[in-house]
Amino acid sequence: MDREQKDFVLVDTSILSFAFHLDSGLPILPYKVEDGDDEELLYLLAFFEQLYFTTDIRKQLSESLKLLFL
Repeated sequence: MDREQKDFVLVDTSILSFAFHLDSGLPILPYKVEDGDDEELLYLLAFFEQLYFTTDIRKQLSESLKLLFL
């Protein structure tokens, strides 16, 4: 990757998509085409705004998701 891991977040419905970067991953609910009312990313807008002001996105993800990566 050409970016530092502290500077990006991987958003996906499958944890396998960020299996090698769990501390940068943000799982979301799957989009259902037939539903038409998918607002999952809208729910994350405030969270993304917080990430803009943090120096290490991984720390904010860990605190918000209550995950511990060793």
